[in-house]
Amino acid sequence: MIVDRRIHHQNIIDDCFGVRHWGSVTDLKFSIFSRWGELVFSTSNPQICWDGRYKSRELGSEVFVYVITANTICGPITRKGTVTVIR
Repeated sequence: MIVDRRIHHQNIIDDCFGVRHWGSVTDLKFSIFSRWGELVFSTSNPQICWDGRYKSRELGSEVFVYVITANTICGPITRKGTVTVIR
């Protein structure tokens, strides 16, 4: 959830939602979709995170689906879940 431009995921509030604190990540595919399946964010750079915007506009309160695939020091991972934007 985003509260005044903050993202809430698993009881963590942050300005940005991403994988930059995962350590060494390669072959990253990080995508966020609207509830209608529209791609609203995508990156292959682990230092880039999502700030709740799409085409430079703040999105309203809504639930989004994320899909992350990457190689980490622990091996390949796939994570899927939801992140909620609250304004």
